[in-house]
Amino acid sequence: MTEGTPDDLVTVASTATPFEAHTLAAVLQDAGVEAVVMGTTPWAGVPLDASSRVAVQVRRELAERARLVLEANVSDSIDIDWDEIDVGQREDTLPLSPVGRMPVPARIALVVATILVAIILIGFVTMLLQDILGS
Repeated sequence: MTEGTPDDLVTVASTATPFEAHTLAAVLQDAGVEAVVMGTTPWAGVPLDASSRVAVQVRRELAERARLVLEANVSDSIDIDWDEIDVGQREDTLPLSPVGRMPVPARIALVVATILVAIILIGFVTMLLQDILGS
């Protein structure tokens, strides 16, 4: 069996979720290694098969470099001591949670939506009763 060409795709990581796979692909791409995520649907980012793993693939010629980048990323992320990280002070004076009432346009939209749902439900119940009673 042949080794393949340098442009063939090889799997350098296999994850349980598309989120993990895309995160690893982003780490590789930030390091200049072009990576693709295989095994998810393009429109939803979910695995094609619930029991399958999601693969991160690179060109064969970049596989060793990709593995080193991923190992360095794991090493760097383990060494973070979040107690030593200074995130600074807030620069704004806004409250952390919104205070006050719902804005007028949102209240109007809520009332309109409630009326439409009520009309649809009344129509549905009327049709159902007509079918049951045979009118």
